[in-house]
Amino acid sequence: MNENLSTVLRECILPIHQPDDDTSSNKDVLSQCLRTYALIDQTTEAEKVISEELLTPFLNTVWQSDATMANVHRACTVWLSS
Repeated sequence: MNENLSTVLRECILPIHQPDDDTSSNKDVLSQCLRTYALIDQTTEAEKVISEELLTPFLNTVWQSDATMANVHRACTVWLSS
């Protein structure tokens, strides 16, 4: 049952990255899925799925962007000090 619920949650989260989808129906399904996790006392599992599907990719993007900006800043500093 947990695998099926995790699959549904993943399917609800993934369309967030695709703005053309029907967001109102997706929100309803996502809300129902999260309520089900709460009902069966599996909120930790829901947090794990959300972390894997949303937070980790987002943080990786932010960190890569920050690292790129830091490298650009260092390169500019080296170039200007030459």
